[in-house]
Amino acid sequence: MGCVILTLVRTLTSRILYAPPILVVAFWTGSLWLSIFQVDVCGAMHAWGLTVDIVASTNLIIAVGLCVDFSVHIAHTFMLQK
Repeated sequence: MGCVILTLVRTLTSRILYAPPILVVAFWTGSLWLSIFQVDVCGAMHAWGLTVDIVASTNLIIAVGLCVDFSVHIAHTFMLQK
C-alpha cells in the first residue's frame, strides 16, 4: 500500500513541477479559492449553530462541487480568450 501511495505522490509531484507556469498558477489559485470557500461555509455553519450531520455533510459536498465547477468554467473561459 505504501508503494502505491509513494508512486501516486511522485507522479503528481512530477506533473506539477514540470507543468507550464500558467497551469501551476491556476492549480494554486484554484486550491486557494477552494480553501477560502470551505472556511467561509464552515464558519457560517458555526455562526448559525449547525452541527455536522448527514444533511450538512451532503450540503458541504455539493457546495464544494459547485465551487470547483464554477472555478473551472472561469479558468476555461480565461484560457480560451485571446
